[in-house]
Amino acid sequence: MARLRTWLDSVVALRASAYVIDLRAVSFVDSTGSNMLVRFCRRALTHEAALAYSADRPVRAFGERS
Repeated sequence: MARLRTWLDSVVALRASAYVIDLRAVSFVDSTGSNMLVRFCRRALTHEAALAYSADRPVRAFGERS
């Protein structure tokens, strides 16, 4: 997870005007993954970047019943 966090930090440091988070290959997000997404989104919004998510189906979150 540390490598992913470092990579996400480097992406936000680019200060792009928009980001698309592609979740098409993701079927489950645990609390650690949710925390990383929230952290990324907060940092991107600090730089006034637009955000969008892409998913083919709903992604189950930690604690959610199927």
